[in-house]
This record gives sequence, structure tokens and C-alpha cells, in this order.
Amino acid sequence: MNKLSPKAVIFDLGSTLIDFPVNNWEDVSRECSLKGRQFLLNSGIEVPHEKDFVVRFERVRAVFREKASKTFREWTVVDAAEDLFRDLGIESDNGLADKFFDAFYAELEKHLSLYDDTIDVLTKIRSRYDRVGLISNTIFPERVHHHEFKRFGLEPAALRHKASCAKKGAGSDHRFVQDNRAHPHE
Repeated sequence: MNKLSPKAVIFDLGSTLIDFPVNNWEDVSRECSLKGRQFLLNSGIEVPHEKDFVVRFERVRAVFREKASKTFREWTVVDAAEDLFRDLGIESDNGLADKFFDAFYAELEKHLSLYDDTIDVLTKIRSRYDRVGLISNTIFPERVHHHEFKRFGLEPAALRHKASCAKKGAGSDHRFVQDNRAHPHE
């Protein structure tokens, strides 16, 4: 049996380094949608009543999930928000969809926690390997992964040289390879 000698280690963030201990995703998703709705109301934007808003936003996300299952094309809550805004006749400019996402995510963020051994594991891996990367397939923009790395203090433990933080698909594994001069077989 050949012993592997990897030159790089790539992680998924959610449920690997950070725990999402949510029992009922439907309830959390509803609360996140309502926080986004409240942001729109606070911005002076007219939106449907709570139940209708949640149903309409879920329909938009269901379309994205269906497309993704057929095409393997990643999508984010920001993409879905932009489609929802079009459907509702809301002009989406000046980063409105990103700001909506920030309100949406603030609710979810309350439920996230770091596994007890994450920093120890990353520190040990970092001591053995020069290159550590992150690839994720969440519905969140890449900037969220950078935020979570900072928020949980993972940067010093995980990053030695240049590390990638990318969404799965769209050549993210190749981006890690290019950024770190490692070949996939390594």
C-alpha cells in the first residue's frame, strides 16, 4: 500500500470546521427571509405581507435549486434576491441584494458555532502542509466564508501561505491549484 504525501489540504467549511446545529432549517430559513424583508421595509421599500413574502422568496429559491440540480451551476441567496426583486418590481441597485443578504445571514449567523477541535486540527495540519484551502458549495457568497474565518479566528490556524476560499464549481479546485502551485494529484 502506498502512503499518500499530499502537498495541499482542501476543506469544506460548513459541517466540517463550523457546525450548523439547526434542527429545523425551514424555520430558520423563514426567519432569515423575514429579516431580509424587514431590511427592505426599513429601507422604505414596499413588500408583500410576511407569509406571501416568504412563500414568494422560497419559490424563487426552489427555481434556483432545480436549475442547480440539473446544471450543477452554483447560486447564492444574492442571486435569488435579485430575481425576487424583479418579480416584485423592486429596483435593485446600489447593492440592495447584498444588503438584503446581510440581513438574511445575520439571523443564520446566530446559529453557527465552531467545533471544539477545529483550531487544534487546523494548527496540526498547517504544521505539516504548506497549502490549506477552502471550497464550499453553500448558497452564500464567498465573502461570507472569509468573514467566518475571521469571526472564528481560523485565519492564523489555517493559513500559512496563500490559501484559497472559493465556492465549489466554476473551477474553484483549479483556482486553488493556480494560487498555490499544487497539482490536483498532489
